[in-house]
Amino acid sequence: MGLFKKLFSILQGDSEEKDIENLSGTSNSQETNCCEEKKHQAEKKVKKEVSKTSQEPIREQKEFYTNEIENNDKESVNLEELSLEELEEMQKKLEVDGKKARRRGDKKAEEKLHSEWQNVRYTIWKRQSEKKAEKGAVEKSQKSNSQQPNSHSTQIEDSDKKKVNLEELSLEELEKMQEKLFVDIQKARLREDKEAEKEMYSEWRKVRSAVWIKEREKKAKEETVAKAKAEEVAAKEKAEEVAAKEKAEEEAAAKEKAEEEAANPTLVDSKFANQLTDGGKKKNVILPASVCEIAQWAFEGNKTLERIDMTSCNKLTIIGERAFSGCENLTNIIFPENIEEIGEEAFYECKALASVDLSNCKRLNKIGKNTFSGCENLTNIIFPENIEEIGVLAFSNCEALASVDLSNCKKLDKIGESAFNWCPSLEEVLLPESLSSIGMSAFCSCKIRNIDFSACKLLTKFPANLFNDCKSLEEVVWPPHLKEIGDIAFSCCESLRRVELPDSVEVLGEDIFKWCKLKSLSLPKDIKKLPTLIGLSGEIKSLDMSRCKKLKVLTAPITCSSKTIVFPVGVEEIETAVFKYNKPGQFESIFLPPTIKEVELNYSADDANVYCYAPELENVKDIIEKCACLLVLPQYYDSYLDQAVAEGAEGYLDKIPEDKFYFYDEYFITNN
Repeated sequence: MGLFKKLFSILQGDSEEKDIENLSGTSNSQETNCCEEKKHQAEKKVKKEVSKTSQEPIREQKEFYTNEIENNDKESVNLEELSLEELEEMQKKLEVDGKKARRRGDKKAEEKLHSEWQNVRYTIWKRQSEKKAEKGAVEKSQKSNSQQPNSHSTQIEDSDKKKVNLEELSLEELEKMQEKLFVDIQKARLREDKEAEKEMYSEWRKVRSAVWIKEREKKAKEETVAKAKAEEVAAKEKAEEVAAKEKAEEEAAAKEKAEEEAANPTLVDSKFANQLTDGGKKKNVILPASVCEIAQWAFEGNKTLERIDMTSCNKLTIIGERAFSGCENLTNIIFPENIEEIGEEAFYECKALASVDLSNCKRLNKIGKNTFSGCENLTNIIFPENIEEIGVLAFSNCEALASVDLSNCKKLDKIGESAFNWCPSLEEVLLPESLSSIGMSAFCSCKIRNIDFSACKLLTKFPANLFNDCKSLEEVVWPPHLKEIGDIAFSCCESLRRVELPDSVEVLGEDIFKWCKLKSLSLPKDIKKLPTLIGLSGEIKSLDMSRCKKLKVLTAPITCSSKTIVFPVGVEEIETAVFKYNKPGQFESIFLPPTIKEVELNYSADDANVYCYAPELENVKDIIEKCACLLVLPQYYDSYLDQAVAEGAEGYLDKIPEDKFYFYDEYFITNN
């Protein structure tokens, strides 16, 4: 502090200040009307004194001042050791000294004092920030410190990171970066960090260049867009003009052609189809209005055709066999209203065909054999209301087909064999009341979960293989008048768990539930013969035959995981094949009805108690020796005992306990 006072007292700064203050004081003490005149005189006097001072040996003054400034620079190194109050006092003193140097016209001294003042100001700012942090503004202080250019290396690293991605940044991001770099340059200048300032200035120039390039690109793009828009508008106007002219010409030509075609109805054969498609090169074809028939194989194997429009063909009634077969890129078909017949394989393996709308075809009553078979991308079908029959394999191998709605087809009577065979995505099928016939394997290998036949009052038979390999099938709502279920109708339906067959069923085919995983099975009351391999999986826990009063002879294997098996009243003979696939010692209790006459047991009954309610049996010895114990009603015990002794039976014979005397009476009441 003493150095600055000594320095500027030598340069007569103090005397100038005192003169100005004295003059000011004098001026203030005078009357108001002469204040301005005295002030003017005082200013003239000060200028005269300053001019006198400037004539002194400047070299000596500057050399002395330079030494003083250098000494001051040495002292400035110790700014960190000063308190905030001392720094503020030094800042004020430097401001006054800088003003004095400015009055003297000493630029070098002014610059040096200004530089020192900046360092002091920066130190004060830093000290104030630290003081705020001490009072508890931790988060604000951390934010402030992170924004400060604390390290030259950090700034350069950040700049380098940004520099790498300049081309990827938007104009707005570059402008923000430019502003940030400008602030950082000013901070580096305040710190007198020339190296950092130089590096950041170089980076700033690059960012500014990138901003300029982005602006030029933006402007060029805008100009290009504007030009393109103008050209587009002009082209559109020109195109509209040309289109209007062409339309008028086309209308005139179409009118002339229509008149000609009206007089000469057309048959589209392979030759004419070749002309319409320009030798198989044309993608979109509009059939002439005069066309009345598309012949067999007309467009077969055309790999280019994508769209066929028949809407104007009011006379078209027939689409021949394989007319569009193998048109792999055909995606869109517009059918006319008067179509009456679609031949077999007409659209066979049209792999790109995604949707078929037949709703306007009021006269179409049949979809022929293999008509849409192999259309692997077909997802949607709208059937005509008057359809009566869906032919054999009509939609087989339509792998993308997920839903079939036939509920509005009030005249549909028949679904042909394998009509929807191997449609692995087919989950939903809605059926009409009019349905009376379904062909074999109609829904084989589909993804159907639930199907409802309750409205199909005319349907009396499920054909063989109907739902074979429908692994997702969980529930079937039976037709009210179903009488027959064909062979392997539900084979491999792995998700089918509980089945209660309706009482209307009279005939069950062979292996109808083969390879299923049934947990319970209830047989219909009017069944006269059990099919082979009922419940072959052996997972049936409950096999209900209580209502099967028309069963007389049992010959087919029956398997279940239940420990008890009850044969219904009416059964007279049970052959050994009935127990063929049951495990040794499978049963604990076997109940034989009063009507039983002959029973052939095997090793599966080794641990079973056989309860027999019949008055006599033909082969008592064989039964006693193949079961744990034969139990009979008390009134028949002596007769059975005499027969066993006479036959030399080795085993156990006992009386049925009293609590089971009326088992079949109770069983009959419970299950009927």
